[in-house]
Amino acid sequence: PPESHAELRAIGLDRQGQLAALLAALAAACVGAFLLLQAATSSWRRATGLFVVIPAGLAGSWAGAFVAPDGGSIAIIAGSLAVLGIGTRQALRLADRVGRMEIETARARRDDPPGHRSDMVVDGALACLPDVVLTSGAVVAVLLPMIVLGGLAGLEILRPMALVIVGGLITSSFVTLFVVPTALRATPAAEEPEQPAAQIHQSDMSPA
Repeated sequence: PPESHAELRAIGLDRQGQLAALLAALAAACVGAFLLLQAATSSWRRATGLFVVIPAGLAGSWAGAFVAPDGGSIAIIAGSLAVLGIGTRQALRLADRVGRMEIETARARRDDPPGHRSDMVVDGALACLPDVVLTSGAVVAVLLPMIVLGGLAGLEILRPMALVIVGGLITSSFVTLFVVPTALRATPAAEEPEQPAAQIHQSDMSPA
């Protein structure tokens, strides 16, 4: 009947509108994440490197979407957004910690050996390890019942989203702990501005 066709067309348009809104939110999240990375690292090059590698953490989300029952693209995109937000937060914490360590080292030792930066990156990754494991583990523990009991009424939509988030958190944690440190090593740190020679001479001449 024509009424059924009109109703189906209205439902399709409504879903397309929701999908477009989620895609717009994803694009805005990407721009915001890039700006946050630049602010945290004070380096466009380092922010670009991190911006390229962080989405690799979504590989687990894509795998979860592949094995998940049909839950709709909206649930998949929403789950991917959640994983992207958590992965960006973890990468920001790691980059900020490494940046602070590099600045402190640059102030204390201006003649460090070339391999010293790699040591700082490893130390930063080890320092962030508990936070990454605890955050991802807590979210997975909350979502596991939705995956196991996903056949119950009312959980049909939540189960695909939970699979996307859990799969994404596994790969996102791996990217944060192993791939992000590699990107930090490959990009130069923000240089500490050198003190003018006049100020250095004045500080040396000042009494202790």
